[in-house]
Amino acid sequence: MRIFPDVSLEGIHVDKEEMLRYLGFRGQELDESLRNSINRCADLAEQAALPRFVTAESAPVRLLENGVDLDGLFLAGEDIRLHLGQASAGVLMGVTLGVQMERLIQYHRRQSMADAVMIDAAATALIEQACNRIEDSLRKLYQKQGLDVTERFSCGYGDLPLETQPDIIRVLDAPRAIGLTCSSSLILIPQKSVTAVLGVVPPGSYRSVRGCQSCKNRNHCLYRKEGVFCGYQGQAAQ
Repeated sequence: MRIFPDVSLEGIHVDKEEMLRYLGFRGQELDESLRNSINRCADLAEQAALPRFVTAESAPVRLLENGVDLDGLFLAGEDIRLHLGQASAGVLMGVTLGVQMERLIQYHRRQSMADAVMIDAAATALIEQACNRIEDSLRKLYQKQGLDVTERFSCGYGDLPLETQPDIIRVLDAPRAIGLTCSSSLILIPQKSVTAVLGVVPPGSYRSVRGCQSCKNRNHCLYRKEGVFCGYQGQAAQ
């Protein structure tokens, strides 16, 4: 069932601290030239972003030995099973910054790889902000019904496989709704896009456990090897 949270993605701005984190900065001093470049590339990303999203509720949630059945959508893994363990329904979301962002990054890869890398980081910060706005709006929507929602959980978090991505795209009808597709190599197109699932839970039944130590993928995670955090949030019942 398609749901429509009251949220606007217009006017989202790049969180410069997040952008620097994606660029691998760890508190280093920025000279004026680099700071100007970061500001310029952040502005370019903001101008190119055309964020769109689609959300849908699916119920019931059936816990299986090896994952979760969400109204016919199978989500594999112990982490998603724990994440949705208290949920009566799931909310699927798809978010994209649009193809113009893709074109901007590709253009700058031909002109200046340094600019392309900074624009890419700015776009990653923007898509995270868009997802946060949608998540907050969903929470407010369900709180009006006396319920709550978990934080979002994406393919590739914990042991939820990337192979689930096309199924989420299909259930959301994301190609038609927002122009979001998935390649045969499981890459979202446009690339600055996100799919995720949240659980609809009783109030007070959920708390997040952020960080690598609660993730089963921690010992062979590419993010950790690069010294960055993917945003994974585990779940624990209260």
